[in-house]
Amino acid sequence: MITTNEKLVEVLNDLIEINNDRVVGYEKAADETKAVNIDLQAIFHKMADESRKYKSKLVEEVTRLGNEPSTGTTNSGKLYRIWMDAKAIFTGKDTDRLF
Repeated sequence: MITTNEKLVEVLNDLIEINNDRVVGYEKAADETKAVNIDLQAIFHKMADESRKYKSKLVEEVTRLGNEPSTGTTNSGKLYRIWMDAKAIFTGKDTDRLF
């Protein structure tokens, strides 16, 4: 039987993985916009930094509860990145399509 503490840690680790996904995605977006739009690149870096801060707080809580924090990303996040990479191969990386 799963205890309340174990369930809480499970949820917190899910949130850590979601924030890891966000960091990877925002950093990739920042990298891909660096030659095109410096303002957009700055926004993506800021969003990645915010996700790192959220993750840090979640890691502190999981550790405080006596457990190991997750270090990976979600499977859905991995699939999404694969899909976006494949899509970019066929449609290009035109940032004008974003707006």
